[in-house]
Amino acid sequence: MHIGFDGGVDMGSPSDLWLIAGGLAFCNIICALSYCANDFLYDHGLVHGVSRQGALKLYVACAIVLTAAQIAVTALLLSMG
Repeated sequence: MHIGFDGGVDMGSPSDLWLIAGGLAFCNIICALSYCANDFLYDHGLVHGVSRQGALKLYVACAIVLTAAQIAVTALLLSMG
């Protein structure tokens, strides 16, 4: 959706959805990389207040939430176009 200087609102092109999907995919990649580097992060004090197994559950939960958000946003924007 674009808002012009005159206050008019119009829908952007469907190709703009790739930018949003790419941003959400980037978040998923960061979450996956932190999951893979869990032992390194834990050893260097970057994962606080959880055990090694607890951190893995946290990363899995974050990945599920991010993936669900990506699917919901993409489906919503595609249904509007």
